[in-house]
Amino acid sequence: MLERDTDSVSDCYLYVCEHLHRTEYRRLRRFEPGGPASFRTWLFLVARNLALDWRRRKYGHKRPSTTVSQPPGLETELLPLLKDDKHSSQMALDDISAEEIPDGRPDPESQAVSTEMQSILQNSVARLDGPSRLLIHLRFEQGLTLEQVAKIVGLADAQTADRRIRSVLGVLRKEIG
Repeated sequence: MLERDTDSVSDCYLYVCEHLHRTEYRRLRRFEPGGPASFRTWLFLVARNLALDWRRRKYGHKRPSTTVSQPPGLETELLPLLKDDKHSSQMALDDISAEEIPDGRPDPESQAVSTEMQSILQNSVARLDGPSRLLIHLRFEQGLTLEQVAKIVGLADAQTADRRIRSVLGVLRKEIG
């Protein structure tokens, strides 16, 4: 894709160079001469990862739609009937009796376990320090992007916000067990 669009190649290259300069070549300075990779390999991976960051920023993430890949209960029953040209949507609904429609609600045991886990998680989040709690709140409760979280909290970039959030999630995982 990039090979065909010289403007995109130029934009990506500029992004990689600007990002390396803006972060004072931090990624390149982490290279270990005695380590398992050569500098050429290290440089290639740094450039590739930054190019992927640029692409995600420009085009977003491709995520499959869950409703298409796994339609919920009633839709699973209706789709084959609707493909048949002889059935209208009302006829398809009439063909499926009320007993055949699966109950989408969780069973009481699953619901109790879910409620208990939610309570444990809320207590664990409440015990976090203020900045960590804020990161979790902004990212998961408010649904903000990593870039937005970074700007609000005053972090350098989205990658830094992601690292901090992952660190907080690790603390939560250890606490919950």
